[in-house]
Amino acid sequence: MESDLEILQDKFEGVKNKRTIFFIYVSIFVNSIVLFTSPFEFYIGYFIFLAMLPVFFSRYGIPRFLLYLFLFLLINGIFHIQIGNNTPAFFFKIFFGVFLSYTFYYLVIVEYNFNIERLFQLYLKGCYIVCLIGLIQFASYLIKFTPGYNYSWLLNKWGLPVGGNFGIRINSIFGEPSYFSICVSSGVFIAMRNFLFKDYYYLTKFESAVIIIASFLSFPE
Repeated sequence: MESDLEILQDKFEGVKNKRTIFFIYVSIFVNSIVLFTSPFEFYIGYFIFLAMLPVFFSRYGIPRFLLYLFLFLLINGIFHIQIGNNTPAFFFKIFFGVFLSYTFYYLVIVEYNFNIERLFQLYLKGCYIVCLIGLIQFASYLIKFTPGYNYSWLLNKWGLPVGGNFGIRINSIFGEPSYFSICVSSGVFIAMRNFLFKDYYYLTKFESAVIIIASFLSFPE
């Protein structure tokens, strides 16, 4: 029999795990919220990195191979700034963004004990959610329900993607249809594979259909 303390610890670990998954989802699938724009655009994903990285560093330390890699890139970048091929503002904006994201997602893999299959399963469920939102967006456009297809009231770096055969190219909660398509492309592959082989890999038949249809509705023609 588990003690009350063990039960509470299990519940606490479950809450922490769900919180981590939520933060990962936000960092991957929400790229259309900017917290401030000056002196650079600070996306909500950057906030997730800064909030979670200290936790990961306390558990696993800072990966040395990433430090060596980015030290090389830093030296190379400074060299090109000195010879006039780049500017400090542009270089450091890209450098720190890439450093934070690479380090964060590597430590996410460490957090899940290198269980890539589990992480991919979570990614596929995220694909289904954003594709379902995309279909809601499309249906809302057809019935002229503006809050259901124009999300600028919620997302401050989001544009209405007019065009295509139906008057709108769905982009779900992404800034552009291209961002949406790129992010769910691996999910589309699995969804199509599921229909071809009829043994459903981590996605049901319905979920696979939602992902495929949403992907096609993001095309320009």
